Amino acid sequence: MAEFLVLPKYSFMRVVKEISDQHSPGYHRFRWQSDALTCLQMATEHILVLYMEMTRKMALHAKRQTIMKKDSELLRDLWNTIDPSSPIGQLSEFSKTSNGLYNSQAQQRTQNARLEAWDKREQLEAMNSAVPSSITHFLRGWKHPRHGRRRENKN
Repeated sequence: MAEFLVLPKYSFMRVVKEISDQHSPGYHRFRWQSDALTCLQMATEHILVLYMEMTRKMALHAKRQTIMKKDSELLRDLWNTIDPSSPIGQLSEFSKTSNGLYNSQAQQRTQNARLEAWDKREQLEAMNSAVPSSITHFLRGWKHPRHGRRRENKN
């Protein structure tokens, strides 16, 4: 059965030993039997395959062929609702920090885009040109950080 594993055996073994070394007390290093590593790898791959199958079903339910991040997030949220004690439904510390970093970068890109749109709108208004509705819609209700005023529609 071990010959049908998806992940390379030695790569998986290296990751398991690295994780166990991080959690071992002081100088003591855990030792692993080959059968124990194979059993752990089979269980891990089984859970990963189930997780990916369920994520694929989420994408198919949304009438898509491609699995997206939101499918995985929805599955994790549902799993957490069904079994809150399950580690699958929980966010790891790495996920929390990487999601926070991604969100802050996305907010910064949106802020920069709005500043550029604001400047473009002011340039067009200074030339008495029509401001495209896409810019007006993008800036609707947004408060400029330098001017402290909101952009409202003149309609």
